[in-house]
Amino acid sequence: MYIKSTKAGFTIVELLIVIVVIAVLASISVVAYNGIQQRSRNAKELAAVKMYLKALHAYALDNGAYPDANNSGCLGEGYTNGCWPSSNNTNFNNQLRPYLNNLNPLPSGNTAPISYFGTRSGIAYYYTSSGTLDGQPNPWLVVYFLEGMERCTVGPGAGRQTGSGTSWVNLTSTPNASGQSESNGVNTMCVVALPDPLKV
Repeated sequence: MYIKSTKAGFTIVELLIVIVVIAVLASISVVAYNGIQQRSRNAKELAAVKMYLKALHAYALDNGAYPDANNSGCLGEGYTNGCWPSSNNTNFNNQLRPYLNNLNPLPSGNTAPISYFGTRSGIAYYYTSSGTLDGQPNPWLVVYFLEGMERCTVGPGAGRQTGSGTSWVNLTSTPNASGQSESNGVNTMCVVALPDPLKV
């Protein structure tokens, strides 16, 4: 004699619905996690920039100049490929180290390259004789990069002058409406024009 089973299982449609719901929840979690990581890296970058701006200000007060005369350098240590637009400069960092409580190693900015007209990373002190602020010579800059379309919130933010013949080192003391020095539509470049070290 044949006994008919009364136990019912899940249909394929029900199983597919459950799988789709799980996939949607997983994708939301991944996006949220990536956003948290990005904010964390940007917060680390901003904290390091604040620390270096204070140290550069203190160094200029004591010495009437910024470290290592008119040379540029990455702020911090641990950059494998340098930082843009500078390169590793041990002498610069060693002169600045006493103003950072002799930290060893000095903290770096974000060393992982981000997409910005090629790739960029880190925090740089940049000396350039072609730098201007409001049309006046100002060769002392700090450059850093943020992931995403973020506002440059650290330091006296500088906007980029527009017009023919200008470059990213020709700055205005009034930040752009976006709060960014410059952006490639994906990530943000921030430039801080440092004051004349003889007038700090």
